[in-house]
Amino acid sequence: MILVGAGATFGTLNRKHAPISKDFGKYLNEQIPQWKDRYRYLDASVEFLSKRYPNMNEKDWALDKVWGGIDDRWKLREIWSLDLPGATSPTPTTKKFYSRNINPWLIAGLELKCALARVYGELLQSPIEKAAQSKDGTFKKKLGELKGGDCVISFNYDLLTEKLLEKKYYALAGPKGENTEVKDKVLLCKPHGSVSWKRWVPENGRRVEILDDPLRESCIDSLDGENREVQPGIIAPVPHKDEFFFPEPTRSDCPSFSELLTAQWKTAIECIAMTDRLIVMGYGFPLEDTHVQHMFREAAAKRTKELYVELYEKDNEVGTKIANIFKKVTISFCGMVKPGEAP
Repeated sequence: MILVGAGATFGTLNRKHAPISKDFGKYLNEQIPQWKDRYRYLDASVEFLSKRYPNMNEKDWALDKVWGGIDDRWKLREIWSLDLPGATSPTPTTKKFYSRNINPWLIAGLELKCALARVYGELLQSPIEKAAQSKDGTFKKKLGELKGGDCVISFNYDLLTEKLLEKKYYALAGPKGENTEVKDKVLLCKPHGSVSWKRWVPENGRRVEILDDPLRESCIDSLDGENREVQPGIIAPVPHKDEFFFPEPTRSDCPSFSELLTAQWKTAIECIAMTDRLIVMGYGFPLEDTHVQHMFREAAAKRTKELYVELYEKDNEVGTKIANIFKKVTISFCGMVKPGEAP
């Protein structure tokens, strides 16, 4: 089984694409300098939160910290003021959702999803294609060693894993047992969703659509005459995941986004609990995402045998976290994830 984090994409794409969470703000400022004009509510939220969070500024901010701040301001709205000083006036007209009578923090969250779709979707398509054609990259090599019945758990929004697995037929973990019994396929779980999952918020009976390519930023918007948006099927690494706590009612023949996500998490726990060998590539077990921590500890509690881990990291910090979760574990340090050679 392979466990995939942002470091796997970062290392595979030659360390100049796909920023890890802590470098997201720095990446926007360096690679998309016009982001403040493009995402003006997001810019206002970063300025606001930087005055309240230590070690944060407008030129260097972490994705999980800003997304968590936006999430808290909305979900704990009975405690915090919902005002967003610096929110734009006049109202932008580039997206239909700006004209809806919704709170500025919700708009900042929608703009953040637009930025994520752009950074981890559209801008990565060409680098991912090149990585798929390259030879002997660490991540590609390890994926190529998988056999039918093996599992990949990717916490990344991007499509690098799917692209590198194209020649090896894989199945996405699905709700109500769909695609979970596989013998000749590699099982793929994406507990944080994907930029290629298209969802409607609220769903009103619409099934999540799994696309072949990333959902384009231009598609993320309110629908004409409807009080709902098309959004990428991704969730934040925050403590209170409303997709699980407040799932929409659904018809039995139309699985909702929460059902699809639930299948990813349940399948991931089962696979981690059963595997003999775990390859960890670029995943740091972040403490900020408490539910993922619970997921690993639940799987560890179900285990009865020793786990052998191949760890691709630059230091021992992640190894210490793994040892604290899995008591019976042997860890082999394998260095950093490296890109492949051009064909």
